[in-house]
Amino acid sequence: MRTAILMILLGFVYIGPAHADVPVSPESDEPGAPSIDAPDAPASSSTSDANRLAERTRLAEQGNAEAQYWLGLAYYHGRQLPMDLRQAKLWFEKASDQGDASAAYMLGLVYMKGEGVQENARKAIKHYTVAAEKGYFPAQINLAGMYEGTTGLKPDLEKALYWHRVLAARGNARSMNYIGIAYRLGRGGVARDLPTAVAWYRKAADKGYAAAQYNVGHCYEYGTGIAVDYSQAANWYEQAGRQGHVIAQKRLGWLYQEGLGVMQNASTAADWYRQSAVQGNAASQRLLGRLYERGEGVPQDIAIAVQWYRKAAGQGDAWAQNFLGVLHEKGQGVPVDASAAAQWYRKAAEQNNATAQNNLGVLYLAGNGVPQDYVQAAAWCRRAAEQGNAWGQNNYGYALQHGHGVRRDLAEAERWYRLAAKQGNTAAQANLNALDD
Repeated sequence: MRTAILMILLGFVYIGPAHADVPVSPESDEPGAPSIDAPDAPASSSTSDANRLAERTRLAEQGNAEAQYWLGLAYYHGRQLPMDLRQAKLWFEKASDQGDASAAYMLGLVYMKGEGVQENARKAIKHYTVAAEKGYFPAQINLAGMYEGTTGLKPDLEKALYWHRVLAARGNARSMNYIGIAYRLGRGGVARDLPTAVAWYRKAADKGYAAAQYNVGHCYEYGTGIAVDYSQAANWYEQAGRQGHVIAQKRLGWLYQEGLGVMQNASTAADWYRQSAVQGNAASQRLLGRLYERGEGVPQDIAIAVQWYRKAAGQGDAWAQNFLGVLHEKGQGVPVDASAAAQWYRKAAEQNNATAQNNLGVLYLAGNGVPQDYVQAAAWCRRAAEQGNAWGQNNYGYALQHGHGVRRDLAEAERWYRLAAKQGNTAAQANLNALDD
């Protein structure tokens, strides 16, 4: 029987196919619910303003709701009167009791933020509802957000969707996008309906809402509720990307890198990745690093690649951690350091990155950067193999064939070699041929 082939021990480290560079993007972008703060109070100290304050105080004390609301704002902001949140709340209550929607909204805000009172989300909702039902737009915005669960209360997605429908009818683009997400996920009391989701995303996107533009682009890229159309995907991603949408910038970069819906252009891909990367997107940092490592669209500069990989790896990006391991093992852009390679492989492997699991297993098999440990080698290669990694399958087969860290089992070795060979792994095919001899 000829000696089995374990090509990785000869210096070859498998670092993953090109498509592994880009994990699937989130299916939809749903920015955190905004909230609207208090309106401003007039700021002045002129004699006429002093007279106006005296007049409004007199009217407020006589029961004029508008004056009561105005006085509450003056106390709330500390303008024309010393700031006094308790007095502000008192006057807001008086005005709200008379049906003033603005005052009811301010009471909701006071309870939501815990200003002069103990924070109480339920009371905030109560007062916001009073104002929202009177058509007060800021109250509707904040109420929808609270029902989304932004204040620690258990979300009530049906009520959130109700208020987003109210807001959408008033032309609010974020609410249109939110309704689209509800239909995509089938939440908030509506059945999952992808074409309807796309229609709502498009309404918001046509108003220039970047998150919705990204969502429309994503639907076109992946055929969610609409036929795949990479050109349309690129168009919508670009609209969102020009507004600084980080994920849209990344996806557009990928389309340019692969030539999907646009002319393939690695330089343009690098430009879009960079815009996303400088905003802190880990995947874009890694993808930009990859271009620098390969010299695609940018001058090859492995030292710069390492810098971008480190940024991404520091955010927990498993592929960037694996790539750093490869560069440390090979001594490219950094000094050769098998111990550092093992540390980076381990970080990625513990996140279930199959390529890193195999690479770490190989280091244990060779005793390179870690103490030689056949049991650890077999365990890591098996984890990679079970995820379909061809080199992991070959290397675990090798461990089974030779009894390295596991009980010797030629039948199992053959099974793993065959799985790897079906994926085109030439070392596994050679090992199968050796078993047959």
